[in-house]
Order: sequence, then structure tokens, then C-alpha cells
Amino acid sequence: MAERIFLVGRRPHEEIPQWLNAVDGLLLSSRSEGMPNAITEALACGCPVTATDTGVCREMLQDQPCCQIAPVGDSKAFAHAINAMLQARQQTEQRPRFTRTWQRMADEMLECIAS
Repeated sequence: MAERIFLVGRRPHEEIPQWLNAVDGLLLSSRSEGMPNAITEALACGCPVTATDTGVCREMLQDQPCCQIAPVGDSKAFAHAINAMLQARQQTEQRPRFTRTWQRMADEMLECIAS
């Protein structure tokens, strides 16, 4: 796998869009999350995501082409989800995208606080 997977370490913030546009997908295998900025950044770049079902990852990725969710702590399911993401990416020209505006996010936050 060494010729297919590159661990580049921490990158400067200004490089993130270049990396997200160059990769086949973002993998987020967290055990605990809120609303991960990494997913927001990936979607903004049209980068498919495979993530664990924690925090609001499911809500962020629902209806996004090529994106997958796997149960937390299930490495076999996560591997299958990665494979499904890569296969979907090869079979479609559609890419995920981040469509929420700052205003929409603020409205959702206020609605959540009010309820």
C-alpha cells in the first residue's frame, strides 16, 4: 500500500484546498466529533468523505454523492465504506459540495438554542 497511500503530516492551512482537490477522498475515523471542520473543508473542495457515525457527520454527508458513513469502532465496516466511496467516485462525475451558507448555519444555531 506504500505506493498508494501517502502520509504527508501536518500541512499549512493555505495548502489544504490543494491537497483536498488532489486526493481520492477524506477519511475521518473519529470516535468523537461535533461538526468536523475537516468534512466542511472537504465538501467545499468537492472531495468525497468516509467518516464514522459520530457527532453530525451523518447529517453532513447525507445526500452527498460518493460519501459514506460507518459505525464507530468497526474497522471492517469502515474499510467497506472506503471501498464504496472509491467505487462511487469512479462511477460518477458528481462530486459532493457544501451548500450551507453562514446565514443558514446561524439560523440553525439560533433555532437550536431557542428550542
